[in-house]
Amino acid sequence: MSRVFVIADLHLGHAKVAGVRGFKDVAQHDYHLVEQWNKVVTKRDVVYVLGDVFRLDLVDQLKGTKKLALGNHDRRPVEVYSRLFSQVRACFEFDGCLLTHIPVHPGQFHRYELNVHGHTHARVIEDVRYVPVSVEQCPDMAPVRLPDLIHARRVLYRDGPPECAIFAREAKRRLGADGQWGGRMCDTPTSMCRPRRTSCST
Repeated sequence: MSRVFVIADLHLGHAKVAGVRGFKDVAQHDYHLVEQWNKVVTKRDVVYVLGDVFRLDLVDQLKGTKKLALGNHDRRPVEVYSRLFSQVRACFEFDGCLLTHIPVHPGQFHRYELNVHGHTHARVIEDVRYVPVSVEQCPDMAPVRLPDLIHARRVLYRDGPPECAIFAREAKRRLGADGQWGGRMCDTPTSMCRPRRTSCST
């Protein structure tokens, strides 16, 4: 049975990013990312890559069926990416959530419950509706299970820190008795939300 994973901002072959991430050189960086990916992903699994792959000659070493949401560093013709990824789009939808590279405007939350995104690397948007999955946010720099990630963030709405209590009523209405997404997002201004720092390990 296939599983679904997500990750963003691989930046394979990007020397500057490799240095910022603490690797001695880009070869060590790329080897580590490929190794960690293949430890958790099998050939039967699906992985959403939310932008900024950068170097492409290592993509075929990554296990699984890969789907790409284009990032700002993915500047080659779409046809080039289509040879390596089963789908290439600007964004994807999954279980009532929007998967993008760059975080969307808060006005999109009347359509989607969460925005799973990349682009911000080690930075976190202080709004529980944004779920960062850049490599820097992922345990061992490996893809993470997307359904588990979404479920954990929904639990955070219901049972998380007190500052998230403002979402409790809306979360209960959205999730319903079966725990499935089924409604629109809370209209609470993001300035009122100050959750603790979370990552895709939640």
